[in-house]
Amino acid sequence: MQPVTREKGKTMPRLSTGMMVVTMALLLALASCREQSRTDSMAEAAKLVAEGNAKGAVVIYKSLLERDSEDKEARVELAKAYFVLGKPDQSAREAEQLAALADPPAGIHLLLGKALVAQAKTEEALQELSAHLAIDPDSAEAWEYVGHAHARTKDLDEAAEAYAHSLALDRKRVGVWIELVATRVLQNQIPEAQAQVEALLAANPDNQGGLHLLAQIQTMNNDMDAALATYRTLNAKYPTDIKSRYNEAFILLVTQGASEQVAQTAKSLAADYPNLPEGYKLLGLMDLTRGTTAQAVTNFERALRLRPESETHFFLAQAYERNGNLELAISELRQVLDASPRHLKARQMLANMNLKMDRTDEAIDELQRVLTYHPDSYEDKLLLGDLYLSRKDFAKSLAFYEAIPDGVEQSATAHLKKGLIFGDTGKPEQAEAELRQTIGQSPEFLEARIALVALYKQQQRLDEAASVLEAPGLSQPDVAQAHTIRAAIFLQQGRTDEAVALLEKAKTLNPKLATPYYTLAKFYSQRMEPEKAMDQYRQLLIQQPQSPSAHTALAAALEARGNFDEAQQHLEQAAASKQADAYLRLAGFLARRNKIDLAEQTLGQCLKENSKSIPALVTLSRLQLAAGDETKSLATLRDVAAIDQKAAIAERLRRETAAKRWDQAEAEATKFIELAPAAAGGYITLASVKLQREDVPGAERLLRQALEVEPASIGARLDLGALLMRAGQVEEANRYFAEAIAKSPKPAEAYAARGMAWQAAGQTDAAVRDYEAAIGLQRNLPVVLNNLSMIYAEKPALAGKGLEYAMAANALVENNPFILDTLGYALLKNGRRNDAAAVLKRAAALAPQSKDIAKHLEMASSDSK
Repeated sequence: MQPVTREKGKTMPRLSTGMMVVTMALLLALASCREQSRTDSMAEAAKLVAEGNAKGAVVIYKSLLERDSEDKEARVELAKAYFVLGKPDQSAREAEQLAALADPPAGIHLLLGKALVAQAKTEEALQELSAHLAIDPDSAEAWEYVGHAHARTKDLDEAAEAYAHSLALDRKRVGVWIELVATRVLQNQIPEAQAQVEALLAANPDNQGGLHLLAQIQTMNNDMDAALATYRTLNAKYPTDIKSRYNEAFILLVTQGASEQVAQTAKSLAADYPNLPEGYKLLGLMDLTRGTTAQAVTNFERALRLRPESETHFFLAQAYERNGNLELAISELRQVLDASPRHLKARQMLANMNLKMDRTDEAIDELQRVLTYHPDSYEDKLLLGDLYLSRKDFAKSLAFYEAIPDGVEQSATAHLKKGLIFGDTGKPEQAEAELRQTIGQSPEFLEARIALVALYKQQQRLDEAASVLEAPGLSQPDVAQAHTIRAAIFLQQGRTDEAVALLEKAKTLNPKLATPYYTLAKFYSQRMEPEKAMDQYRQLLIQQPQSPSAHTALAAALEARGNFDEAQQHLEQAAASKQADAYLRLAGFLARRNKIDLAEQTLGQCLKENSKSIPALVTLSRLQLAAGDETKSLATLRDVAAIDQKAAIAERLRRETAAKRWDQAEAEATKFIELAPAAAGGYITLASVKLQREDVPGAERLLRQALEVEPASIGARLDLGALLMRAGQVEEANRYFAEAIAKSPKPAEAYAARGMAWQAAGQTDAAVRDYEAAIGLQRNLPVVLNNLSMIYAEKPALAGKGLEYAMAANALVENNPFILDTLGYALLKNGRRNDAAAVLKRAAALAPQSKDIAKHLEMASSDSK
């Protein structure tokens, strides 16, 4: 045998056969010891993981891999240990190495998927979990993590489906059961969530998470007693459960107010657990309840520093809102909704705050999002319908009202709103059907009965209107209101004694209801019994001493009687309310009494309280102009323009028209067209100026142009009809009037306009027919009543009716000199000369330049001597 060469020039001695055997035995023994050492190390690491010391296990697994980097089992266990340790990045790194092998170990795609879910790498996680499910489709754990992955991306439907699949495979997976219930809650599928949590607790009665979910669902169902009982069960079983103690106190706060028990819990939690937010949240809620909102903000902010939570952001938003910091409140709500897009109350609150800030479009957007997540939120459908109704978008509002089914709380109101829309759009039969359905669903719904009464009154179905208000089951205040409305119908029918009796009953049933007093006051005014009318206002002021409207109404009656000092006192008491209208009435009175300086001071005070009051600014500008200070007047008018450009244009147009500066007037009217070229209004206004300067062809051209840009314009049709009637083109004029009457949602006004056109053309009988048709549909048209009164006053057989209409017009518009003139003339024609003279003196004082009033006053004065 040749010697074995070790290196060049040297030889190694040959081993004997015996020596070789010994050497091999030693090598085998060494390998056996190493394998025994690895087995022990793996067992020790597994024991450490089981004991909760995953960190120690990581050290052992890494040591094994340093010895043998190809040890797949050690790397799998290392990846698992990292996952248990809460280090998904390291877990995923180890698992990825194994998944990339040609022969990856079993379950590695599941482990990698779990780590990727923890890293929020949802798409990659789902790929790995799908790879595992392709091998093991019945892996309950894999389906659980598919649910977790979808839950992270707020894909709640997919998450719930995956959790349900996992639970179907293994009913003992309590954690999955809890996740499924929580997901159903987030989906607002409360009945399904409740069924699942009840099944969970039937199998696991003491499960802490399940009991918490049950209490949450009970709270969402507004079953506060049950929720309170569940939290008390939790507190008995788990005394250190801070969340349960907090929630019990929260429910007590909601149901019983800021009680001493709640206060003690709040203080205890804050003192015992100063590094947890629950105590400070409760303290903040106590502050909110007590109205100390600044302190509430402080407590909620402290809670957020300890642990940012959507609930606390929501509470902080409420505190900011009550402090008037709407922008900060909106910012907090945005954080809530970023984390929980389905948060119903937060989105509703955000919508309402946008409404408060006149951001209607943003409010509509938020409400639409509410319906995306909560399609059965009928209160929000009702609100959306109302918002579109306020915009006169009847089609959209009807669509939302129609989406509210019968049987839910909001259905009666939806039918009412539909009835109102149909009534306003000239569909009385549909309106009646909807209102009848409302009353059928809610017999005590007085607003629906009032709407149906209004519909019947338009149709002159007065007996039916009165009967609608005879409803059992109404509350005492509603009965008082119903009596008041029935009384108004009786007055229209001439049943005055019954009406007065009902109004007195209404006052007894609800002494603070103002309408009966006003109705009686108007009734006595129409009967020329001013002392009785004023007595009604005084009775009302006993019930409502600070009522601005009662003070101003009494002041108007006193002024008409010449009791100027007392009238001024009541107007000053009304102005103490700081309401713009009350200031304006006082200023108007002072101006009529030639106390211009005081009137200007009153308007200045009004503008301190109501800086953007257009009527106050316009009135002040007029007073300044009347006093000869054109510079101040124009400066005030510029303030008007800064707030409302159209109001400023209208006032300048009024001035130019009054001064008969026609070119300047046309220039101002043209600005309305420039502001809204696709609307008829500007063309109608300019046409009016043309007519006043006798440019009839120019006016006709503009009115036809108005109909071209806005074919549905009722106003353009009425004005064009009047112009053509004036020009003798009766047939074409009537065609436009007929179209307006047919298309107008308020045909009474169209009849009135045609009546005026007939009267201007000297066709009195035709005018009377249209006037009577107008007030048959709508009684409160003072101009129509006034015109009819003057016509009837000239006919002895109808003079009494003429006086009735004159009184009705005066009751609608008090202290108008021209309506007072008609009333005085009607009194004169009915042989009441002294009353006529008194009324006409008042008219003459209000309009000293009127020749007609002066003529009628002379007639009354000469007759009364």
